[in-house]
Amino acid sequence: MIMTEMSTKVDDTHSTTESFANKAAELKKSGMAVHPKRRVAQSCVIGASADNKHVASVKTSRTVEIFVSRCHPHTAGSMLAECVNMTKGDLEVQDVTCEKLKSRYEYLYSSFHVQVRVASTDFKKALELFMSAEAWPSDLLVKRYFPIKHGGD
Repeated sequence: MIMTEMSTKVDDTHSTTESFANKAAELKKSGMAVHPKRRVAQSCVIGASADNKHVASVKTSRTVEIFVSRCHPHTAGSMLAECVNMTKGDLEVQDVTCEKLKSRYEYLYSSFHVQVRVASTDFKKALELFMSAEAWPSDLLVKRYFPIKHGGD
């Protein structure tokens, strides 16, 4: 008796699923798509003419934000800025800012928020450069820094 009720419920669910699938197939055949087609975005171009100098573009910059931790407790921000300047090579760095963060155990380690401002065109190169293990001293923990966003502000 219990088995019969269970099999009836399973059959009802199965038939409902099939009817939805059939209805979707009919809509598709009739030309009414389940999901509307999205417009393809037009691609843009960036000017590269060396001869046409009537209009100038604005020079934009972006900031590579890095979290550096496991530093010695007496590490200063200027030491990390020096690290960035040694690593940058031919990359043009506009500004380097190092902010010491509050650590849970300040007597054991220190952590920093390092901001490296570069031209927007060099952002990808800078990100790859400063997120490589070879850019930083041995045993430091380095990862991207993502500021906390406060909702409602």
